[in-house]
Amino acid sequence: QTCALPICPLHDAGNSETIFNRLDYQPTGKDAFHVNLLLARNWFEIPNTYDQQAAGQDQRQMSRTYSIAPGYVHTFSSSMVATFNPYLRSDFIHYYPSNNAFADQPATISENRSLKNYGMRGDLSLVKGVHNFKTGIQISRTHLNEAFGFGITDPTYVDPREQPGLVPFDLTRGGHLLRFQGATNVYQFAWYAQDALTFGNFTLNAGFRL
Repeated sequence: QTCALPICPLHDAGNSETIFNRLDYQPTGKDAFHVNLLLARNWFEIPNTYDQQAAGQDQRQMSRTYSIAPGYVHTFSSSMVATFNPYLRSDFIHYYPSNNAFADQPATISENRSLKNYGMRGDLSLVKGVHNFKTGIQISRTHLNEAFGFGITDPTYVDPREQPGLVPFDLTRGGHLLRFQGATNVYQFAWYAQDALTFGNFTLNAGFRL
């Protein structure tokens, strides 16, 4: 690549793609279905400093996402409507080190992370008299999985006397990569109720969420 000094990005190519679509279907005057679909991917090189470029550092990152979000709306009457919206979204992040670990300066790192989130939300709305009432629930589960590696490749980066905890992961002193693997889940349940009461020019908003 060519550029004008002193600003010259090094190792900075990348690309991104996204596909989105929405489908709607209304079988009756009281029922409506829809679904949102998303696919996304991006890949890019991690920019280098001049020293990293000279060492041959070639770190890259790729992320992928897909999402499916259907929905259903039912109209009971002119004053009452119910909606149901399940969803699923997954994200995957990959961080790639150079093929030669010592080309990465001052450390070689890698990561493989995934995040999956799915659940459902339902709402019931009612307008009657002075009331504009709405209640609903939301249930979700989030699953996180992560693995990463780390190793120091610069012999001047660690002072063994002041940073003894890093010495086992200093590859220039015969150390080994730090490896981490972990996963966890987060569960959530929520219920809410709210009402907007209108008395002439006066409106009172009240609500509760658990």
